[in-house]
Amino acid sequence: MFKSAAIIFLALLSGNTFCQEIKTSERIAAIAEELAADESDPGAADLFSDWLFDLTTDPVKINSGEEKEISRLFFLTDFQVKILVDYVKNSGKIVSSYEIANIPGFDRESAEMMIPFITLIEKPATLSESTRLRQTLLSDFIYKNNISDTPLLGSPWKILTKYKFTSGNISGGFTGKKDAGEKLISGKPPLPDFLSGYLTYNGTGIIRHIIIGDYSARFGQGTNINTGIRSGLSLTTQGYLTGRSEIRPYTSTDENNFFRGAATQLSIRNFDFSIFLSVNKIDATLNDTIDSSNQSIKSFYKTGLHTTSGTILKKDAVRETNYGVNFFYNFNNLRAGIILTETRFALPVIPDPVEPADKYNFTGRTNTIYTLYYNSLFKRFIFFGELSNSGGKKYAFVQGVSFRPADRLNINLLYSNYSPGYISIHGNGPAGSSAGNDEYGILGNFTFEAAKFLFISAGSDLKYYPWLRYRCSAPSLSKRHEIRIKYLPSQKLMFETLYDFRLSMVDSPDENKIPTQINIIVQTVKWNIRYSPSDYLTLSTRVDYKIVKPSNSKGMLLLQDINLRFRKFPVSMWIRYAIFNTGGYDSGLYTWENDLLNSFSIPVLYGTGNRAYILASWRISDKAELRIKYGATTTSVINSRMKEANEFKIQLKIMI
Repeated sequence: MFKSAAIIFLALLSGNTFCQEIKTSERIAAIAEELAADESDPGAADLFSDWLFDLTTDPVKINSGEEKEISRLFFLTDFQVKILVDYVKNSGKIVSSYEIANIPGFDRESAEMMIPFITLIEKPATLSESTRLRQTLLSDFIYKNNISDTPLLGSPWKILTKYKFTSGNISGGFTGKKDAGEKLISGKPPLPDFLSGYLTYNGTGIIRHIIIGDYSARFGQGTNINTGIRSGLSLTTQGYLTGRSEIRPYTSTDENNFFRGAATQLSIRNFDFSIFLSVNKIDATLNDTIDSSNQSIKSFYKTGLHTTSGTILKKDAVRETNYGVNFFYNFNNLRAGIILTETRFALPVIPDPVEPADKYNFTGRTNTIYTLYYNSLFKRFIFFGELSNSGGKKYAFVQGVSFRPADRLNINLLYSNYSPGYISIHGNGPAGSSAGNDEYGILGNFTFEAAKFLFISAGSDLKYYPWLRYRCSAPSLSKRHEIRIKYLPSQKLMFETLYDFRLSMVDSPDENKIPTQINIIVQTVKWNIRYSPSDYLTLSTRVDYKIVKPSNSKGMLLLQDINLRFRKFPVSMWIRYAIFNTGGYDSGLYTWENDLLNSFSIPVLYGTGNRAYILASWRISDKAELRIKYGATTTSVINSRMKEANEFKIQLKIMI
């Protein structure tokens, strides 16, 4: 049935489609894929998409010439933000989005990335327009026919609802979620499994932000506090975050990594001051004790799934209190700040001491961190760094430099050193881990416009681990190298090649012997072609090849995407068909899919089979949109039998 439907839709290509630029949602998917490529947490893509969709509803006023406004384009480098500010002040207003491509430090690729998220109009809103109540309601319903061996407490549907309102300087909203297998309503009072809300005030005077409810925070480089996007450098994509401190409403669905309470940000000339307080209940596994007065935390439960009686016991098991302050001063081209934070748990953390690799994991009730950070711009150099200390010799240190020797060449270097036992419960710093692992390393990359329409970028990341790690019972190292070549001869055609090399050390699988380390080498090559034969249709073809040594497990993926819209009907279509053949999970290949708004699917394909989906978007009116997605994955199992997994998603978005 799926293939028949696909043929019917393809047959319509010659007729009812209409001209339109690459869809905003497609841009968001592409940007989220690149920005989240190095994230270990798959939920990072959701966070990226949330932030990008926020920019589409409140575009950046690029001609304001204000650094704080332009820096809302968080995927730009500090060089690019500074250059845009100077360009507007010295050369006048930008009259066309494509003018940005000719500004030193930019190119056509970066300009096109910005287009959906900026506005050139500076017309001030009237009082009635600025105070008008604007509301958005988004609801998702997702069903997958995954079969679980464990009896589930609730229905197999995943349900997500997000609501937001804005009126002048006041905004608020809530997020409610029920995962597949969870009860729709539970607890006292009866509420969804996860419910989050906020109320915020945004000003332009001394009081910049006040948030009551749930929020996320990031200060400096993130080694102390960062519940948002990881700071740091990607290997082959431009953009990094260098000390852009902020507090923003929490709208994502991670049920444990956010703050609940109140926060405010004050600004007086070049001085910024932020203070926050949070009291939140988080999931945890408690150690078994006869006397409840001697309870302690064995480990933290981070999946957010509460589908069985055992996982229900972990829900909101511990009260966590966080508070802190951030002082920041801007000395023109030198910015410096101080951060003081503390995390307290209602119960002591006493992990299982059996595993030697867990020696440096957090123990106790309190974690206090002091941080100094800076960011300096000197001609064509940006220097940035941060030093955090959590007591004694437990520290995290990062130092980076970005250098632009020519308008079309940018070079970055980042050194990181996390000492044994340094832990930040809600930190997420560059090239590091908050789990207390002893590690240090260096990362370097460059981006270069080698010729007209030809872009080359490459990078290397080297790390050394002096202590034990998961699956490695001795000191070890890891390496990663990547090179990307992108050719954009026209707006209708794009060629891209990516080579990725990864080396990690793990214990040999030999049993009954003293463990020895072996090198696991993973090499991946990707080819991607995107072509728009007309203004009405976009075709994308992608080929991935992956090999894992020493097992020699190989994987290959071939997929075809078709994106189109109909002329006479406000309907958009995304169609994909992919075939894959891998030697196992270790040679599995990840694919990014267009999905519901504010959501992007990242399935891993392994074994032998095919994956296909159809996503349809119907713009009911200027204030309502309906999206429906059907996907099917078929894999070969024992005795050449075929196993099929289907999914159905429906989403309604209403804007008033």
